[in-house]
Amino acid sequence: MRKRLLLIGMCVVMAFSTVACKKKDSKKDNTETTSASEQETTVPGSNPKDSVAEGDAKVTELAEYKGLEVYKSKVTIADTSVDSSVNSILSQYPVKEGKVTDKSIVNIDYVGKLDGEAFKGGTAQGQTLDIANSTYIKGFAEGLVGVKIGDTVDLNLTFPDPYDNNPDLAGKAVVFTVTVNSVMPELTDEFVAANLKKQYEVSTVDELKDYVKKQMILSAKYSAVWSDYVSSCVVEVSKEELDKLIQNGVEYYENFVKSQTDKELKEYIEENGQTYEEFEETLKLEAMSNLKEQMIAEEIAKKENIEVTDEEYEKEANYYIETYSLKDKAEFEEKYNKDDIMKNILYYKVVEWVCNNTNVVDDPETTSAEATSEETSSAE
Repeated sequence: MRKRLLLIGMCVVMAFSTVACKKKDSKKDNTETTSASEQETTVPGSNPKDSVAEGDAKVTELAEYKGLEVYKSKVTIADTSVDSSVNSILSQYPVKEGKVTDKSIVNIDYVGKLDGEAFKGGTAQGQTLDIANSTYIKGFAEGLVGVKIGDTVDLNLTFPDPYDNNPDLAGKAVVFTVTVNSVMPELTDEFVAANLKKQYEVSTVDELKDYVKKQMILSAKYSAVWSDYVSSCVVEVSKEELDKLIQNGVEYYENFVKSQTDKELKEYIEENGQTYEEFEETLKLEAMSNLKEQMIAEEIAKKENIEVTDEEYEKEANYYIETYSLKDKAEFEEKYNKDDIMKNILYYKVVEWVCNNTNVVDDPETTSAEATSEETSSAE
């Protein structure tokens, strides 16, 4: 998690997910295949009236962005979800010294053996275990209390009988060899002030949880309204910018495939059930969607006088420097184009502004007549 939770993905992210869908649908009849194909080429945020122009890009229809509505159920965040997100933050600050207590949340590796042989499903690495709320078999979590962080212990345990998860292990005596990698730090006001104030601008546990919940609500609003809003707008995308982004996507995937296999991109695509032409079309659609979102964000920014300050750019630069272990700002600016960073910051600010101006409304009540109608439709 970071100051802005609303992230804009690369335009090429969905290219291979479409490959998988096409391969999976290849055995269906022609009618179903056509339907699936139409669904695959429908990119979130697209509009049939969107076009590509030789000249400058422009937003031809900007829909009303103030007062968008979202149902209350879509933005209701459970306390358990907030706690889970807070724990994700804490996991970035592992404690490497000390001992496990009955209140610890630990990161462990383990190997389970039956008669000296590792059994299926009994080995894992980097697992998070809440000692006080363990769902592991009896004695597993309890056996780690008092273990020194970094040490490895053998736990002689017996699976319950019956054991529905794996009947073959029911009642069997096993040995789990467990290594305690680290312990999650205790969540206190002192810890928050010392470690999280700079990044999240909070000083206490209550402030942190409040901040996290607000960001989760913001993210939920984004998921609920932004894509639909973008689809209601119409744009003319610059052919020059589109071609450049498609080429960037091709190069990205060429490098990705080379890093994972010994195949060329075209060969890899065809082996996964898609032609190269279809792959390029997918990249084009995703690139248009990416450019469209940015164009709309910039248009709203002009109307609402939303700008990126030097301070915000510096904060973003420092985030990259710390996160990616860069030497200094000079290395950051060598690796990342300033205009691109500024556009991303602006996008975040606009999306946040739109979501904060979204109205939360009660969910519609389903009447008896509607319920009956839905049941009849399902039966048909």
